[in-house]
Amino acid sequence: MTSRLAHSILILALLTSLAAFAADQTLMAQVDALKVTTLRTEYKDNPLGIDARKPRFSWQIQRSGRGVVQAAYQLRVAADQGSLQKPGGPIWDSGRVDSGESIHRVYEGPALESGKR
Repeated sequence: MTSRLAHSILILALLTSLAAFAADQTLMAQVDALKVTTLRTEYKDNPLGIDARKPRFSWQIQRSGRGVVQAAYQLRVAADQGSLQKPGGPIWDSGRVDSGESIHRVYEGPALESGKR
């Protein structure tokens, strides 16, 4: 899992997950204004290769205004962006994790294959 594709997949998964947790129109408007930034995998912004068996993901959420905090996240890892939303498509799905943590969230899916994106 490497390069910008991994970061794009992580952004999509985070935003999709945040949107899924917003129950009403007011919260949806707030979610739409959120921006996921500073995506990192193993401390790197755009890694070309990762030598960790269980890479760690980190991100920041930005939104104008006060009092906005992350209450949960969901990470999904897929071979490509198209597989991310299909049933059975993701390689790994963390499910909803009730946590404000966004640093060093560990990949806990099946072993990643060498040379794959």
